[in-house]
Amino acid sequence: MKKVGLLVSVLLFYLLSIISAFGFSCTKAQAEEKIKKVLFSSLDITNPLLRKNVHIVVDETSKISFGKTTLCEVVFHIEPADKAERNIPVQKFVFYTTENLVFTGNLWKCTEKTCVNVTMKRLRDLNREYNRYMQERYQEIQKYAVKKERLKRLSKKEFDKLVKQSDMKFEAKNPEALVVSFIDPYCPHCKHMKELLLKKVSEGKISVYFIFAPISPRSEKIAASVICDKKTSKERLQAFNQLYVSEKVCKEGMEKVKGNSRLFFRLGGRGVPYSIVKKKDGEIKLIEGSISENIFDSYLE
Repeated sequence: MKKVGLLVSVLLFYLLSIISAFGFSCTKAQAEEKIKKVLFSSLDITNPLLRKNVHIVVDETSKISFGKTTLCEVVFHIEPADKAERNIPVQKFVFYTTENLVFTGNLWKCTEKTCVNVTMKRLRDLNREYNRYMQERYQEIQKYAVKKERLKRLSKKEFDKLVKQSDMKFEAKNPEALVVSFIDPYCPHCKHMKELLLKKVSEGKISVYFIFAPISPRSEKIAASVICDKKTSKERLQAFNQLYVSEKVCKEGMEKVKGNSRLFFRLGGRGVPYSIVKKKDGEIKLIEGSISENIFDSYLE
């Protein structure tokens, strides 16, 4: 009788240990709360506003067992602030939790012969799309860097070709530098840069050559209309500023605009305004985007 009682007690203890192991909660809501606490503490994020803007999203949770040990595997990512506007893959992470513990390192599963990094294998599977995207981005950055270096070594002949391809030109008698600037009619930063460059022409510091590089079909139609219907740079500037659209856009204008776009990307352009500055000594400098007047003046020094 005592043996039977002892056997029942051992069996009951074993069952209770199993229930205890599998009994802790592994829900997304609880996992998210734990992940937030760990990340905010480890990164020392105490600012309430910053905490509010760090969006942690738990993608999935599942219980995994290794013998008598049971863990809650939590797959999560940090949502980019502009995720709604950027259709790009996100990097995913894996943490492991129990009732009151969170493990942030690699989990290894070992046998008598070998050990396998379970976490690394899981992350590779989860991030295949993200890793592929990052490899493509890295290749794009490498290509852009090569183009940028090549652009800095533009020969006089090559720069003169850009000048000849310009759609508007405004020249000073004895300029300190020549500037080729790619612009779009709807771009507010282009408007600022255009006005700054024209001011520098009026001061006699530079000669500027604008090339229309439209970034939308609407801008493309305006640029082509200006090229088709307006002949002098003064006329074209006025029409460009007024967003002039022709009743019938000529074929030559559209072909010129498309050629401008091909040239823009071949030179490493990624956004407008995109300006190439050639100083008297032949040195080439690039200006990506719009800059203030005092910064532009430093390019001429």
